[in-house]
Amino acid sequence: MGKIKKIFIIGNSGSGKSTLANELNEILNLGYYEIDSYRWNKDWTRVSEEVFENRLNNLIKNDTWIIEDGSKISIEKFKNDADIIIWLKINVLLCLLRLIRRSFMRWIKKDIKSPEPIIMALKHWRHCLKYKLNKKEELFEGILENQRNKIIVVKNKKDKQELIKYLKRE
Repeated sequence: MGKIKKIFIIGNSGSGKSTLANELNEILNLGYYEIDSYRWNKDWTRVSEEVFENRLNNLIKNDTWIIEDGSKISIEKFKNDADIIIWLKINVLLCLLRLIRRSFMRWIKKDIKSPEPIIMALKHWRHCLKYKLNKKEELFEGILENQRNKIIVVKNKKDKQELIKYLKRE
């Protein structure tokens, strides 16, 4: 594999996509782009589909990037351009615990993002729990069928540490 310039991280809400993206950006300095900041305004209102699509189209033109998201639209958009796709397949209950912790940290202002309204927190928690029910992994596997040679699956801390070591060498 040649020099890695474009990394796409996918997974359930609370799986650690943002954390990993930040860590990798510290090491690789490719530029980290959180899709949620393109999808939501600062007051937690959703941008229009047209605005969102335009933002993604501009983002994909960058020469280097680390992008993280867990939605079908983003996977469709970035899968072909990514040099590698990191798939965080983390236990759903651990993801939920992380989301609850994140919400509380935002509410007590220990998180840099603005506090999310309780309704948004509940939606995130519900979305996390429905990940398995909605068979997201099966859906994503279908979308990524032709990208299997690019996918690196991370299921735990050990996998994550090995991935980071590998990327440091590349």
